[in-house]
Amino acid sequence: MGATGHISKNLIFEMNQNPDYHLHLFARQPKELEIFLASYTFENDRITVWHINEFGTDHYDVIINGIGIGNPKLLMQEPFAVFRLTEKFDNVVLDYLQKHPQALYIYLSSGAVYGSDFVTATEQHSTSTIRINSVTTNDYYRLSKLNAEVKHRAYTSFHIVDLRIFSFFSSFVDLTASYFMNDIINAIRRDEPLVTDANDMVRDYIHPSDLASIVQILISKRKLNDVFDVYSMNPVSKFEIITYFEKAYGLNYTINHQAQYSPTGTKNNYYSNYKKLADLGYNPTFTSLDTLIMMTDQILSQNKT
Repeated sequence: MGATGHISKNLIFEMNQNPDYHLHLFARQPKELEIFLASYTFENDRITVWHINEFGTDHYDVIINGIGIGNPKLLMQEPFAVFRLTEKFDNVVLDYLQKHPQALYIYLSSGAVYGSDFVTATEQHSTSTIRINSVTTNDYYRLSKLNAEVKHRAYTSFHIVDLRIFSFFSSFVDLTASYFMNDIINAIRRDEPLVTDANDMVRDYIHPSDLASIVQILISKRKLNDVFDVYSMNPVSKFEIITYFEKAYGLNYTINHQAQYSPTGTKNNYYSNYKKLADLGYNPTFTSLDTLIMMTDQILSQNKT
């Protein structure tokens, strides 16, 4: 569900390589999805494209919900929409599980559920707090995700797994969205300096194939009702990223001493040390920097052709 989303496109690409899977892809704009599928090599005999409103007309063993607002600009324009969108389609899936309780539901959540205090990395006993009498737009996204997670834990008889993804980057990224790595790519392509603030930050970018391996582990386990933080082999800091791209691509950058605004809040150390996925046998293959290097090479090589 939400098959035109950034993360969803990567799962489609990775999982379509497994001959045991037939993918039913649901989107609000099926034509946009068909254009994407036509642009890459897919085993189309194992793919069926549907409008999102047609969900439930067939039988599914596994449901992956990737519906959401991925572009920070859209989140700022209609901050209320994230609640309605999340709630609507989450309830559609829960209604399906009422009739088909053996299905596995994988919900793509976010590390943002931990709140806004990322002075250090999150861990097992981290808490999420909110000033209940002064909720701001920065809280909307994370509260919509947290609400979904808590609701899923209440359905103890259903097989539901929430995956908290902290950072994600791939060659399928929408380069018009306001993200740090997009700013780097666009600065390189335009031969312009990157403008960033003086604050360092740490991010954990999961490689698409590592995320797909997590999904396949969950499919093999199936009978779970739990939540897991997603992590790479090792996170990376902003200035480690800048240093690499400065050497590899000649990136120039300037420091703007005015702090930059984020619609989901400032996150200095946005990664997790809660590695419960290891209990299921997950062992990441790639570091965050590995992922950024590989994906950037793909994007820039595509740009040249």
